[in-house]
Amino acid sequence: MILGRADTSRGTPEMALERAREFEGLGGAYLVDRGGVAHLAYGAYAGPRGSEAQADLARIRTKTPFRTAVLLPLAAETGAAAADTELDLRTVAKRYGPNALYTLQVAVYGLSPSDPRQPSGEDLASFRRAAEDAAAAFRAAGEEAFYLHGPQNSIVTIGVFGREDLDDSVNPPVLSRRLRETHERHPHNLLNGQAIRMTGRAASGAVVEQLQTSQLVEVPGAGRR
Repeated sequence: MILGRADTSRGTPEMALERAREFEGLGGAYLVDRGGVAHLAYGAYAGPRGSEAQADLARIRTKTPFRTAVLLPLAAETGAAAADTELDLRTVAKRYGPNALYTLQVAVYGLSPSDPRQPSGEDLASFRRAAEDAAAAFRAAGEEAFYLHGPQNSIVTIGVFGREDLDDSVNPPVLSRRLRETHERHPHNLLNGQAIRMTGRAASGAVVEQLQTSQLVEVPGAGRR
């Protein structure tokens, strides 16, 4: 888990680590190098959805310095992010051609919708880095992943899909086998590594809680030609 950039305004990264351990009660915190910048990290988990990982994330986010802590794959925490143009979603339309219309959003890194703050420059840098690391980790696992940075947050998407993958002239829309299988592998859209819980009403009128699903978004610059 990445807690954030080590605060060196009051000394060295090692001193920031000691403050996290002593004053924030995070005895298991440690330092990692991410692109030449020291960051504080905590824990090691089999996956982001495990009960221990989720409990630690919820607990640590109650601490003011670490409200934007995110869960990332271990390979992404310990390795350099692949800030490669091939992973930048903005390059897809030009590189893949006019039939590159859609991609499946599976993650967003940003402030919670319930947080009234505007993200700071440091927040945005953390979100960008997290999205780039996550996209690189997905690539390492064999997925065609991309990141896209926006003014408030950064997203991670999987795959490039065209006209043949979606028939939205009928309800419900008909998905190609490739798109359907991608959605099955990545059924949810995660916020900073956590499932997004939503409430709605069932056909019976009862209030039910659901997890936000992954969703098709348009490739930037794509045209419906």
